[in-house]
Amino acid sequence: MSLNVDYNKVEDKSIFLKEDGEKNDDYIFAVGCLFLSVGMSELTESNFGEFLARVTIWENVFGTMFGNSDGPIPFDEDRTRKLMGVHVNYGKDDTRNQWLKRTVGSKMDDIKRGV
Repeated sequence: MSLNVDYNKVEDKSIFLKEDGEKNDDYIFAVGCLFLSVGMSELTESNFGEFLARVTIWENVFGTMFGNSDGPIPFDEDRTRKLMGVHVNYGKDDTRNQWLKRTVGSKMDDIKRGV
C-alpha cells in the first residue's frame, strides 16, 4: 500500500511547497514517515500533546528525521503545530504502550544485541 499524506486541512499549505511553488514530494514523504514513526494517523488539537511527546522521544532515541545542509532540524512545538490537520493512511493508531514497546523496545533490543 502506498503512503498517502493528506494536508488539505492544514492552514498554511506553503510548508509543503518548494521555494518555486512546486509541491515538495520529499518533504511530504518525510512527513508521512514521521507520522508512521510516531504511530499516529492524524494530528489534531486533541492529540497534539501526545503527538509532540512521541516526536520528542523519537528524536531523542533515534535522532531527528529532518535536516538540511546546516544540520538537523528538530521538530519542536512550532514546527509540529504547522502540521495540524495532516492525515496519513496509517491505519489504526498505536496506543501509547504499543508505540513505546515498538520503538523503545526495538532500540533496547538493538543495544542488547550489540553487547
